[in-house]
Amino acid sequence: ALVAGGFIAVEVVLALLAPWIVRLLGHPPNVQYPGELDPSFGTPTGPSWSFLFGVDSLGRDVFSRVLYGARISLEVAIVATAFSVVLGVVLGMIAGYFRGGVDTVISRIIDITLAFPILLLALGIASSCSLGNGCVRGTVKPGLPTVIVAIVVVNWTYIGRIIRGQVLSLREKEFVEA
Repeated sequence: ALVAGGFIAVEVVLALLAPWIVRLLGHPPNVQYPGELDPSFGTPTGPSWSFLFGVDSLGRDVFSRVLYGARISLEVAIVATAFSVVLGVVLGMIAGYFRGGVDTVISRIIDITLAFPILLLALGIASSCSLGNGCVRGTVKPGLPTVIVAIVVVNWTYIGRIIRGQVLSLREKEFVEA
């Protein structure tokens, strides 16, 4: 666990320091270097001392693109997790506290959402929101917001179910009654 945590910490630090690392290496992510392509076939070349991960088919530095991609992935992960936690905690607490009809409705929504295959549900949300004006009257448009919404719709259910169970068990304790 400590090795995995250390690896994740290194990845986060690299993602946060991406602009400085790329500036130090001198290869911005969207600049094309056609001279780095294979001269015979025009195909991407592999790693070298000047291009650590090589170049892609357009001659762009893969290493700098990976660093900037990690920043976007980190942003999506943090925002989607925050929204998932907030939605799951709020709905789980409401379901566990009020019980009865409110609990039944929220629990059935969780069950229905969990019945769908996660990947297919996320792909369906992403594809339906990427057409025209997006979803929710244009609030969710194609791009990162659609990805974040798809992740939140799928992931809040696990947190909501756990919080509901905790609220139901804590509700019966003596210190709550006191």
